Parts: sequence; structure tokens; C-alpha cells
Amino acid sequence: MDFLKRVDVSGITEHFMSDIHGENEAFSHLIRSASGKIRATIDKLFPDFSQDDRHSLATLIYYPEQTIERICSDSDDLSDKLSAMRDVFKALSSKAIPDPHGTDKESIISLAKAIQHSAFDHLHIVGDIYDRGPRPDIIMDELSQIPSLDIQWGNHDIAWMGAAAGSEICVANAVRIALRYNCFDMMELGYGIKLDELSEFAAATYSDDGFDDYKPSCSYETITEPVDPHLCAQMHKAISIIQFKLEGQLAERNPSLGLDHRRRLEKVDLASGTFEVDGINYSLRSKDFPTVDFARPYDLTEQERTIIKNLTRAFRGNEKLRRHMDLLFEKGGVYRIYNGNLLFHGCVPLTKDGEIASVELFGKTLRGKEYFDFCDEMTRKAYYLDDSDEGKQDALDFMWYMWCGDKSPMFGKHRMTTFERYYTKEEAPREEIKNAYFKLREKAEIAEKILVEFGLNPETGRIINGHTPVKLKKNNESPIKANGKMFVIDGGIAKPYRKDTGVAGFTLILDSGIFTLCTHENPVTAKEAIEQD
Repeated sequence: MDFLKRVDVSGITEHFMSDIHGENEAFSHLIRSASGKIRATIDKLFPDFSQDDRHSLATLIYYPEQTIERICSDSDDLSDKLSAMRDVFKALSSKAIPDPHGTDKESIISLAKAIQHSAFDHLHIVGDIYDRGPRPDIIMDELSQIPSLDIQWGNHDIAWMGAAAGSEICVANAVRIALRYNCFDMMELGYGIKLDELSEFAAATYSDDGFDDYKPSCSYETITEPVDPHLCAQMHKAISIIQFKLEGQLAERNPSLGLDHRRRLEKVDLASGTFEVDGINYSLRSKDFPTVDFARPYDLTEQERTIIKNLTRAFRGNEKLRRHMDLLFEKGGVYRIYNGNLLFHGCVPLTKDGEIASVELFGKTLRGKEYFDFCDEMTRKAYYLDDSDEGKQDALDFMWYMWCGDKSPMFGKHRMTTFERYYTKEEAPREEIKNAYFKLREKAEIAEKILVEFGLNPETGRIINGHTPVKLKKNNESPIKANGKMFVIDGGIAKPYRKDTGVAGFTLILDSGIFTLCTHENPVTAKEAIEQD
């Protein structure tokens, strides 16, 4: 990637990041440091400074409130730092230096924040702010302060947007994933959504059978009192069964979405301890289905119905969540064309022959850009239509299709095998076959075809997407595809993916016509940055 590695601290700068997945500490550090651009500027401006002095100056700019007392030991030192920071600001911005106000300490804090904001002109988030990591709500608060921003919705964002719009199945999914990754801080501290009712129901209803399959798979530290893993597993099982029931209801209610394969509960045979997928029976890992009437497997019990309705009411009525969703709709979309480049999270569904696939939905046949525009329109209808509107339920159901539909541009697999992954260890039913796009995107002619479909110049345009972690060190996979016409920038900012990528994320930077791909070798927390400069 040597041809990409050029740092230019002048001109218009765009930063591209994707698949943040709630990792607020890592995200905040990348924003505060401009993914290394501020440090590169310091190194360029002050080659005579010692390494320690450059470290300290960078840390002061990133975390001024927390480090000013330690780094600026006296008034002369404070004055020197302020002078150096003015030089950094002038190198990064053509704007006038903010006028000092109050004490010199206040001036340093103000100037540090001005430097952070001036280090890039525009930020692109190429999908998946939500799920897995501990505090996506903090990330959304930080994004609301970015002056120039756009967001391409990811499948995990869409699920939360659907929950906020009133989709019960999206609510169940959001809670299930939060429990799977031990994200109680996000639910309770971030959004104030209480899970007590679910907790009491789960503890009274579910047994230990299958306990290991439902324990949190990633142990993030929590500020709230830790939930017993046993109870968390019971809650996880309870909300999962609610989700599987709602999936069956949706498939029956809206057959045009082609989600019949998610009607898994009706394929369970407790007597033989098996369930059927594509005509083959597989052994169940657990036979603990205390709330399922297999004569009517998708009927919710009275308690389950009360729980999901109360949770949905909590999501819809949450002022902070509404503010964050408003930002996603205001700044976001299924795709974005910016500066001659095409940005989207997942894929453009393709046939095996490399043609742009047609999709039949609600009596319409759609493909390419027209299909992406339809997805955007339906998502907005789900959020903005009144509950009494006859198109509201179809739009809400379509948001679930965006999460897991076989030709969803945000998912890109033939099916999502959530039930199968919970209930069998056999590989065949758990497999999620990727759309042909993910293999064909290595070819320049495919990227060119997609650029033309969206009205862009195939010679100068680039495609930028995320969604699939790039196994940089594990498989020596390159994030650069199609002879440089496409960048896949999911580098594992999210902790669960770092074992596959071998790194801690990418930032793509476009500065004065030059692309720079930054690889972040190690995740950095605020505490580490402050203590270690």
C-alpha cells in the first residue's frame, strides 16, 4: 500500500470511517486525533522537539481538560504550549485563530477543540454505529457536534431505526444483541431503558438448559452493577424466543418479502429433539421452549406480549434515542454520492454473472440505484408515517428485510441464520452464503459498472464501503479492491472483530485528491492516551 502512504496537511480533507459498533473510546480518540493527522502535523512543524515533547503536545490537544495541569507545569510552559498550538491550528486551517478568552488554561482548552474540529473538513460514517460495543449513544452525541457530516446507514443502524419507529421485531433484536454483548450500560445508562420486566420473566420461566449458548460473548466492563451471567443468559433466551415468534408472524403477514425460511419454530420436533432446515433434520442443542405452543408456535404468551409492547413503548418514547435517530435520518441515507465517489455500507446485489440483480418487492421490480432509492424511501416512511397510515406496517416490515433480507444492500447474504446458530453446532444450516458482490468486487470492471449505474465517472470515481471485516493479517486480505477503485474500510474497530482483522480499524482520508489509508494497530482508550501520552 505504499502508493497510498502520503501525508498532506493542506487542502480539503475528508475522513471515512465505518463499523464503529459502539466502541466509543476508540472512536473518540480517532476523532480527537484526526486518525493521526494532528500528530503528523506536529512532527512536520516541530522536528527539533524531542519525541516526549511531541507526545505531550499531541495529548494536550486531544484531551486538554484532563491533561493541562500535568503537561503545563508553570506559566511559561503554558505559554509555550499555547504558541505551539497556534502553529498547529494555522497549519491545519485557513480560518482565523479563535480569540483567547479568560485564563490561558481556558484558551488552551478552546484552541485544542478548535484544532480537533479543523483537522478534517468533512466526516463520512459508512455504516454500523450501533450494536456490539458498549456505548453507541456516546458516539451519537459526539457525531451531533461534527459540523460537516454524513452517514450511510448500516444494517445494525437500520435495526435500531426500526426499533425507534415502532417495529417490535427490531426492538427484540436490539435487546437480544445488547444482552449477547453485555451492553447493559448502553441500555440503562445510555438510554434509560429498563429490562427489569424481562429479567423477572426470564428468571421465572427459563431453565439452565442451553445456558452456555446464551452467555455474553464479549465481556465489556460495565459501570452499572454487573448482571449475573446466568440471569443474562435467561434474559437472552427469553427475548430470542420472542424474536423468533415475531419473525414467524412477519413472514406470514408479509409474504412478498420472501422470509418464509425464518419460520423456524414450526420446524422443531421436541419428541425427536430435532429441527428441519431445507429438508434435513438437525439435533437441537436445547429443548427448553417453555413458552412455545407448537400447535401455534408464533403466538406470544400474555407475558411476552406485554414485555415486547412495553419495550417498544420505551424505545419509541425515549427522547434521547429519538434525538439520535433524528440525526441518522437528517444526515444519513442508504448511499451517498460525494466529491465524485460512491459511499454505501454493504453491497450492490449482483448475479453470479456480475450483472446488477433485480429485486421484486411489493409488486415492483427494482435494481441498482432505483432499488437503493426505494430502500431509502421505505425507511423514511417507517419512521415518519403516522401509525394510522396504511403503508406504515409494510414500511416497518421492510426495515426488517433490510436487516436480514437476501437482497438487502445492507446484509448481502442468502439468509440470516440466527436460530440455527443458537440451536445446532452443525455447519451446514448455520452457513450464510454471501452475495456474488463480495467475490466479484475484486474486479475493476464490476466497480466501474456500479459507478456508471449511479451516474459516476468510472475512471475517476471510487466506491467506499464497510460491513465485512477485512482479514488483513489473518488472510493477508487487502482493503483495496478492484485495482484501487474500491476501498473496504471495516478494519475491526469493534472488539469482537479484531481477532479476524488483526488490527483495530481503518480510517480512509482524502486530502487534496490523495487517498491515505490509515491502519490503527492498537485500540486506544482515553485513560491510556492520557497516562501514556
